[in-house]
Amino acid sequence: ILIPRFTPKSYAQLLKKHRPNLIAGVPSLFEALLRVPEADALELSCLKGVFSGGDSLSVELKKRFDAFLESHGATIKVREGYGTTECVTCTRQRRAALACPSRIPTIR
Repeated sequence: ILIPRFTPKSYAQLLKKHRPNLIAGVPSLFEALLRVPEADALELSCLKGVFSGGDSLSVELKKRFDAFLESHGATIKVREGYGTTECVTCTRQRRAALACPSRIPTIR
């Protein structure tokens, strides 16, 4: 979902309306969603992937957002990417089974 001007409230409303399969964002987006009351009513079972990049994702924020996802019906967890911000979801991703918080993936 691309929006001309990000606000946590409008983003939460668009998540509810469009029910996307994927979310790619920076850690501050996930932090903002945790703080906005509109996100409390989200049902997120539609999500097949949530990807974070562009900045480091703290272990605490990852745990909090993973718990938020689970409590809102999602069966996935945030996955961290490594690469330029513009291509965060395709440069490098860990396999979900190997995900380890706060560890930058390496290319083997």
